[in-house]
Amino acid sequence: MTARRPAGRDQAGVTMVEMAVVVALLGLVLTMAFQGLISYQRAAASADTRQQNLDQARIVMAVLTKDLRTATEFTAMTASDVTFTGLLNTGATAPPNQLRLWVDSGGVLREAVTPPDNPNASPLTYTGTPTTRVVGRGLVSTSGLLSFRDSSDAVTTTLTAVTSVVVTVTVDLPSQSGAEVPPTVLTSRVFLPNVAASASEE
Repeated sequence: MTARRPAGRDQAGVTMVEMAVVVALLGLVLTMAFQGLISYQRAAASADTRQQNLDQARIVMAVLTKDLRTATEFTAMTASDVTFTGLLNTGATAPPNQLRLWVDSGGVLREAVTPPDNPNASPLTYTGTPTTRVVGRGLVSTSGLLSFRDSSDAVTTTLTAVTSVVVTVTVDLPSQSGAEVPPTVLTSRVFLPNVAASASEE
């Protein structure tokens, strides 16, 4: 007959100290993993916001460049609000439309196109209801959006002296991550071939 061994001897077990160490290490690993996940999510959201800023800036720049390039004569201009006649969406022999591009207090850029009241009249008048659309959002620092230059590349406020326009688009959409995302800035110079042609004909 085999004698029983006293209970508690030669048996592997886990002490309370060992259990506490395991729980503490597990908590530390989980905390680090959670912080890493949060950091990744913030970085991804920031990257999304930067891409949205860039996409919006490209759209705004494309429209401003296209519209301004059609200009034939300026009738009013400030750094964030310009009105001119231009050959936008017109036929080969059709008279120019009147265009207005402006940024409101909320950073929204709008485009308004008004066709002439009577295409055969002289001078042309534009008193009809314009077709207006939103071009872009999130514009900031609009005091430098448009800079009008003369033939010597000096800044000018004379309507008939403008030969090119320097466009500086700054877009800063709300960040989805809550983190600071720098605004996107694009700059381009738009030359005005129709304005130059009109000036040479006079």
